[in-house]
Amino acid sequence: MTSSKKAVYMALVGNLGIAVAKLIAAILTGSIAMLAETLHSVSDTFNQVLLLIGIKTSSKAATESHPFGYGKEQFFWSFIVATMLFGISGIISLQHDFNSLLSTIHHIQNVNISYAVLAVSAVFEAISLREALALAKESLEDGGEKFGFRSLINEFSEK
Repeated sequence: MTSSKKAVYMALVGNLGIAVAKLIAAILTGSIAMLAETLHSVSDTFNQVLLLIGIKTSSKAATESHPFGYGKEQFFWSFIVATMLFGISGIISLQHDFNSLLSTIHHIQNVNISYAVLAVSAVFEAISLREALALAKESLEDGGEKFGFRSLINEFSEK
């Protein structure tokens, strides 16, 4: 398995774990905000699936109808993910925000469950971040650069 594919799988598992934790919290508390967060995490999980589709289809061999291969399909699926993130997720977030502003005052309940979800999310996100940083380090060192904050910033700003 390629390291980029591994990083996407790690993010997928992390986002799925976060979605499950938020769903449990939404059920236990009845919080609409936590339900909206669950939908956001499910959206993130689906985005990882689309990225995996892009990785898989971009590695297909050239055919008569596609003599240069399918390498650019990964960029198409990344575009679809970006569209979903800013389009669908953004619209759902705005709808939730406007509904909250127009509704009656809500009191925070079961705050400890929210803290537990934050802790679970932090663990999953830290694991995904560690994998992504390992991938970045490997890429930089393969290119002959020393891994550090400046080289990491340069890597993102040059591409």
